Amino acid sequence: MTRLRVAIDARRLQDEPLGGVGRSLAGLVDLLAAEVDIVLLTDARRPPIDTTIAQFALAPPLCAPELAWIQWNVPRWLRGFRGVFHGTFNQLPWRSPVPAVVTIHDLSFEVHPEGMGRAKRRAFQLQARRAARVATRVVAPSQFTRRELIEQYHLSPERVVVTPWGTEARFGPQQAMALGPTASPARRRRALRGGDGRCTPPRARRRGCGVALRARGHRHRPRRRRP
Repeated sequence: MTRLRVAIDARRLQDEPLGGVGRSLAGLVDLLAAEVDIVLLTDARRPPIDTTIAQFALAPPLCAPELAWIQWNVPRWLRGFRGVFHGTFNQLPWRSPVPAVVTIHDLSFEVHPEGMGRAKRRAFQLQARRAARVATRVVAPSQFTRRELIEQYHLSPERVVVTPWGTEARFGPQQAMALGPTASPARRRRALRGGDGRCTPPRARRRGCGVALRARGHRHRPRRRRP
């Protein structure tokens, strides 16, 4: 049986440092690669992704906005692709030559418009609304977002599916289990948030901040004590 082929918008994996969408995607691509054949579509103006998964760098004009990449380069590349395209950040090509799936992470730009400037908010609205209309399936990270998509965009419930965000390996129960049965609940919670579960003393935290500031050229000025 032929495996499904999926081309993924992987630009958020090129962000430095990775944002929330990039970190979520990084926690999912290896799992997806075990089930389907994945191709990562990237922006040729930025460094490639450090992965063994196949990737194709698409090159829009040097000074063009990201919108040109999704609306011009991606549809042209997809003409020769036999598979599905997954828009991972609220966007799809307006005219896709292949079936498409879009992940819409939230609708803050619709229900809380005061949180964005007018131009950015309008761009997000146009892209997400169009993507929700043309997508074969719309992916939401939570039941709450799914309900908002159905209500705000009047989508049929069967078109909207929930797939929780992916997590990095360090944010897992294995970290807490590795501490052993004698570890305190507080240390286990810190391990689940990342790290080895140890608490950094306040003095050490202040010392670390001072080293970082001096490395950036800031001079330390000791605090004067009151007489």
